[in-house]
Parts: sequence; structure tokens; C-alpha cells
Amino acid sequence: MTTPSNKFKCGRPAFHEYDKFCLDCPLTEDSSVARVEALKVLFDDVRKNGKDEISSIYPFLSIWAKLQRDFLQESQIKAYGEDLVEAGLITTIVELMNMALEDRSWLRPRGRNNSIFIWTIILSNLAKIKEWNVIIIQAGALPLLVRLLKGEMTWYERRAAARVFYFLRFTPSAEVLNACMDVTFEAYDIVYREYIKFPNERLFYQTELLTDGNHGGSDWQTAMAMQWADHLRSWTAQTLTKAALGTPEEATEIICNHPNFRRFNELVDIDMTIYQFGRAEEGNMTNMEALFCLSLLATTKRGRTAIIHEPNICNLLRGIAMTGVSVQHFAIEAIIELYKDPDSREKADEIFGETFSWMIDFNTLKRDNSRINLWEEIISVCGNEPKPLKALSAAKIVAERREKESKMSQNEIQTLSNNAKEHKDKGNKLIVSDLESALHEYAEGIQICPYADKDTRVALLSNTCECYSRLKTKNEADPEKAREYNKLIIENATRTQSIQWHQAKTLWKRAKALMDEKQWKYAYSDFYYFIRQGRLDEKTKMEFNALTDVVLIELHPYTTLIKKYGPIGDDDCYAGPLWTSEELTENPKFNRIVSLIDEKFKDIKPEVVLERSESPTQEELDGLH
Repeated sequence: MTTPSNKFKCGRPAFHEYDKFCLDCPLTEDSSVARVEALKVLFDDVRKNGKDEISSIYPFLSIWAKLQRDFLQESQIKAYGEDLVEAGLITTIVELMNMALEDRSWLRPRGRNNSIFIWTIILSNLAKIKEWNVIIIQAGALPLLVRLLKGEMTWYERRAAARVFYFLRFTPSAEVLNACMDVTFEAYDIVYREYIKFPNERLFYQTELLTDGNHGGSDWQTAMAMQWADHLRSWTAQTLTKAALGTPEEATEIICNHPNFRRFNELVDIDMTIYQFGRAEEGNMTNMEALFCLSLLATTKRGRTAIIHEPNICNLLRGIAMTGVSVQHFAIEAIIELYKDPDSREKADEIFGETFSWMIDFNTLKRDNSRINLWEEIISVCGNEPKPLKALSAAKIVAERREKESKMSQNEIQTLSNNAKEHKDKGNKLIVSDLESALHEYAEGIQICPYADKDTRVALLSNTCECYSRLKTKNEADPEKAREYNKLIIENATRTQSIQWHQAKTLWKRAKALMDEKQWKYAYSDFYYFIRQGRLDEKTKMEFNALTDVVLIELHPYTTLIKKYGPIGDDDCYAGPLWTSEELTENPKFNRIVSLIDEKFKDIKPEVVLERSESPTQEELDGLH
């Protein structure tokens, strides 16, 4: 007999409970035969006798639940899964899950041993092994998982089903993609209305599953449920993206024809758990996947047609392109694809041309990690377009000036630079007494400043923003003039950012202008990168906190859900914060935002009055806590 440390060549850890469960098999190299036979007998009994025999495999379910929490590596999944595959039990598991779907009382309140959930988790683990994907699909798992996603069982089984789809992402069917399009945009709503909204009626097995046995009170349960909603949304979004990557034409047709396509912009938002915007973080990839998916859809004719006719999606792409977030290049690439197509080019320039003309000096990483200038890209894709295009005109001006400067001597470049600095100095003297004259000086300086002198160009553009900020303050009683100045601030700040990303002064001014225009997402992005510069005096800190409070209340997922469904529970059992995280529980800023939202919306009348869709079974009631 070998020792547990070296008994399995395939890398399966020595897990005594598993072998003990399978008829006390000895820890030997050939014990897999006995394990397979034992599993066949046990599962056959359950299949023949139904839920009356389900308790006989609870130890097996419990073991897989523990393995799931141990984050198995591929070699370990292969080692454990080979027993199931060899025994032909994938088809049996699918059959049992279908039986459970027809009779909800299979969902006995057994915490993490809940059969539907664990069987789905088993499928998701096995699906990690590519060579087993075909077995899972042939066993009839896809229609079953679609049924779960469509809501025939509880919300946490939907999350597990989405995880299987993620691992089967290169072989999704039309039905799978349509189900993902349903769930991706409703994930928060599903969890809120099926669990969070009713703190006094939460079923024991759901709470046990969420909190790993540490119930922690209603607030903690609520926070954990929303993290699961995040995963549900993230995995379904990733499935859509991988489908668009693998079979772009077929996937694009399905995604763009779905009624929820017009809501694609909703998938890119602030990640409240890490308190930033547009960031691609491990574990929650929704922001990145949504924009990556749009950039893939834009490579097809059908995708370009769908995108260009959806104002919300176009506004998203324009805002992300302008904002220096980590997923910015996906938005720029999607817009470039729209410019490439003669049928969408004119409409694209109408929507994006002005913003692109502000960003024309921008460099973006594309094509084998080489750095490509935006003005070169625009000329490349639509340089022969006979119709006037804003972006193309701006690109040609830049190209001509750069060509001209490339032929100048160093002394000529230095002379231009010195003249531009003189205009800057004159403007700085005039800015206190005569804003219009100061603007004129800055404009003259920008006109002659060589592209090689980035510092002077940035200073001139930044000072132009300052002039418009002061003019806006002087004319704040006139809403039309204030909006005009906001646009000019955003324009010049964007020009500055295209030369020197995250330049602090213009980030701050653009953030406030975007906030005035109620463009909350992009205002928050600028606030976020501004504070990372670490240049806050006490006065600016106070203003920063006041402004970001307003922005975050508007953007917080909690705000949307409470407006739609009302506060958690009844007036006398309000459950408190919707979002929390280990990273944020000690964050005074986060706690203040939650408190402000709670206070603001505690008495709001919901748009939708919710009741439980069905009464719990007696078995479920026995498990209520």
C-alpha cells in the first residue's frame, strides 16, 4: 500500500473522505475501479428511486462542495472527474438535474449540499477540461443550463449555470447566447428581487451557500448576494465575448437581434468593490468583456449597423475613448471599425468626429504592441473619402504641420517654441483682468507651438481651460452660456489629455464640467485619476469629497435598484447597505456614500411592487432561520 503523499500519479490529492465514501476503498493505485463501480451503483439508485434516495449521495455532494472551495487545479479536476467520466455519470447527472427541475422539493435545505447547485458546479469543473466539453454537450447539458438561466430554478443556480457556459464558451448555441443576453442585464435585478428584497424570508440553503456557514447578519448576506450577481453578470458577458471571438458573424447576428442589445452600455460601470471605473480586474471582467465584445461586433457589417443606430452605445464608446481608463483602446478600435465602413463612416463622424478631433494627437497601443498615432489611423482608413469629415480634417491638419516641422532646422523649431511661450506669458498676465484677451494669446500660442514642445502645448491648453472655467463661473446664472463653456472646457482638457494623459489640472476641470453635464461615469473616471495624482490640499479635498459624493450616489447600483423595487424589506425591517467588501469596510468614503444613499431613498415608493413568486415548500420552511 502506498502512502497518501505519492499514491496518485495524476496529481489528485490524498482526500480520504472521497475514498472512504466510495465503499472504503483502499488507498492504492488501482482503487479507481472500485470507486467507479460504487458511484455507478449509488447514482443508479437515485435515478431509479428519485429524491427518496438523494440522501445516499449527500456525502458525495458535500465532498465536491469542499473541492469547489479549494479551487482545484486542472490536474486535480482531471483526477476526480475521471471517475465520473469513466462511469458515464455525466448523462446521469443531467438526467437527475432535469428530474429536479420538474419537482422543486429536490431542493431540500441542505446548505452547500443542495443537489442542483452541486451538480451544476460539477459540470462547471468538468467543463474546464476541453476534451470533456464534447461529453458534457452530448449528455444534453446545454438545454438544461439554458432552463436554469431562464429562471426555472433559483438565482444562485443561474450563477453556476453561467459558469459552465463560460468554460463551454467556444461552443455556444443560439439558445445559450440568447439566455446569456437575458441574464447579463438582469443579474442585479434577479438577485435583488429573489433574495435581497425579502430579508425575513430568505431560505436557509441559499444563505448557507452564500456565506459558507457564517451567516453574519442580513447586511453581510446581502453583500455576498450582490457579489454573486457580479459573477453571474461577468460570466455571461464573457460567454458573449468568446462567442463573438470564435464565430463573429453568427454570434453578432444573435447578440444584435436581442432586445437587450440596446442596453449594452449598462455593462460598463463603476466597479464598487474596487471603487474605480472601467478597470479590468480578475474576478470581475464585465467592464473589459463588454467593450471587447463591442469591438469584435464592430468588425462585422451587422455589428456596425447595430452599434451606429444605438445612441446609448455610441455615447458609451465616445466617453470611454475620451477617458483614460484601462479599457479605452477597445472603444477606440470599435470607432475605427465604424470609420472603415463607407456605409457607417458619415454617421460615425457625426457622432465621434468632434471628440476624435480633440483627441487627434493620441497614441494608442494596437497591432502587435506597436504604438500608432490616431491621426495616422484616421488618414489610413478614410483618407480618400470625398465628403468632409471632422476627424479627417483634423488629422490632415496635424499631418501637414508635422510634415512641415519635420523639414525645419532645430533653430527654427526653437524660435517657434520661444514665440509660443511669449504668448503664454502674455496670457498669464492678462488672465486676472481680461479673460477674452488672455484666451486670444493662448490661441495664438497654440497655433504656432511646435508638436515637439509638448510641455508648452500642455500649458497653453491647460490655461485655456482655466479661462473658460472662470468665464463659466462669471456666467453661471445663464444656463446656455454655462453649457457652452462646459463644452469648451471638455474640448481643451481632452486635447491636453491626448498629449499628456492624467494631467492633474485639466482632469479636475474636465471632471467638474462632465459632472455639470450629468455625464457621471466619465466625471468619476477623471476624479479617480485626479486623486491618484496625490495633489490635494485641504480646500480641494473638501470640494473633491462633496463632488464625488453626488457622482457616486447617481452611479451606485444600489440607487437604481432601490428606485425600481424600493428599500430592502418593509419599513420596519430595513436591512442597510447593499454593497460592501473587505477592501472597503474600513473606508470612510465608502461608508459615507452608503449612508447617504440609505438616508436619501429609505422612504421612496418603488416603481415595481414585489412579492415572492411562490410560497416556500414545507421542507424549505423547516430550514428557515
